[in-house]
Amino acid sequence: MIILCQKLLPDVLRVWTTDEWDEIGDFDMFNKILDEYIEKNNKFVLLFSKPGISIPGIPLPTAPTLIYIVAKLVMMKSKLQQAVYFNVIHLQDAEARDNLNFLLQYYTPANETHVVESIDDATKIINNHLLDN
Repeated sequence: MIILCQKLLPDVLRVWTTDEWDEIGDFDMFNKILDEYIEKNNKFVLLFSKPGISIPGIPLPTAPTLIYIVAKLVMMKSKLQQAVYFNVIHLQDAEARDNLNFLLQYYTPANETHVVESIDDATKIINNHLLDN
């Protein structure tokens, strides 16, 4: 399941997944957030990073679920370009890199994407951006 954490907004929207793919996540809420930022002519950073201790080996969703997620993201591409400065993807284990490489075979991010292996690197990228704006 895709989880949206709005605690870091207005600057950062944190997203992560769980291993429970019976539900996909709240794309309606994600769309609402994107619409609000577009309406205000504002942007945020999209951070893909699970808070706390990472659990290695969170599996990818099934193929139909993955296709659904990719299709939703493709349909949202224009909104993502308008409302998101850039993406930061925090790889938290070796399997995450493999999963990301697999996903990127089917989906090209709508925005510049930084891939990091530590939360410190993610924080530096985001803080540097915030200081410049």
